[in-house]
Amino acid sequence: MFLFHNKIHESKTKLSKTNALKPEGYIILDHISQGSFGEVRHAKFLSEEDDLNLVVKIIDTNETSKEYVSKFLPRELDVMQKTNHPYIVQIHSILKKKAILYIFMANAEKGKIIFYSFFKKSLIYLYC
Repeated sequence: MFLFHNKIHESKTKLSKTNALKPEGYIILDHISQGSFGEVRHAKFLSEEDDLNLVVKIIDTNETSKEYVSKFLPRELDVMQKTNHPYIVQIHSILKKKAILYIFMANAEKGKIIFYSFFKKSLIYLYC
């Protein structure tokens, strides 16, 4: 079962973590980063109208703590869905297949803000 734009669907296909969502139009691509609770990868959403470049946060709830799954993950998802600001990455969709949660988000194509701030800081020192 997975959530897609507030609709619930069931899927009977058995595929790997990265191929599990191909029937729904999602293609999971190369690895970007690994965190404590999952990994982030590039992704594409293919539809008849448009192809979207996204990123996906993949969380295997079997590999995380029960406290994270019951307490922190619901909070994170709630805040992410309610936040609507031009400078904060937007959620495209949230899907769940068995114990694996896929959070599809807009791709911040210009990279991490931390690298941008270091670049700006170095320019300030250069010109002072």
